[in-house]
Amino acid sequence: MMRNAWSARCSLQETRDDADARDASLEAKPSLVVSHTVSDPMSKHDLSKHDLVYLTEDASHDAAIEIINEEAFGPGRHVRAAARIREQGPHDLSLSFICADDGETIASVRMTPVMAGSVKGHLLGPLAVRPSHKNRGIGRELVRIAVEAAKRKGSEAVILVGDPPYYGPLGFEKVAYNALTFPGPVDPKRVLVVPFSPDTHARLQGTIGWRPEEAAAQPLELAVAS
Repeated sequence: MMRNAWSARCSLQETRDDADARDASLEAKPSLVVSHTVSDPMSKHDLSKHDLVYLTEDASHDAAIEIINEEAFGPGRHVRAAARIREQGPHDLSLSFICADDGETIASVRMTPVMAGSVKGHLLGPLAVRPSHKNRGIGRELVRIAVEAAKRKGSEAVILVGDPPYYGPLGFEKVAYNALTFPGPVDPKRVLVVPFSPDTHARLQGTIGWRPEEAAAQPLELAVAS
């Protein structure tokens, strides 16, 4: 009788251990992010599939983007040096993109035309993702799309103020220390660029500010990887 009870307890413990092992295995699997339907075993929501779509920004996204940026950066975002440049003129809608999950806008990146020294480039940012969708590669994909679109359009460089460990693997390089003068305080070590020509770094000397586009922006065709 005691042996049967002991066997039952062992069997129950083994069942619990197996369940714990399965749970740990599920938690260890990375989230998968593609541009279409995605399985997401890490999601704590009742969402077994995600339909992620990357689209060119338009006016209908404004309200959602404002909420996303407020969540990510708070009210202090308006006094940052990069934000002061964006206040000088409109961003380029044809180079700004959003990510939608089942119709809901959950991430955004904007590109603003700038003159940086003698370089006609674009300032990338803000880049933000809703907390519910972080750590799934969405921000990196938006950066990749925006940089490629800017290059196709003829931009001479994509510039931003951000963390080198995050943006370095995406092709960004450090601008020479204090080479660019922003309309406000900025950490020179965080000023980064994707140069599109061999002389870009040499020409990034002087003031950076908003520049008017030569012609009205037209949305570029967005190639989405499958």
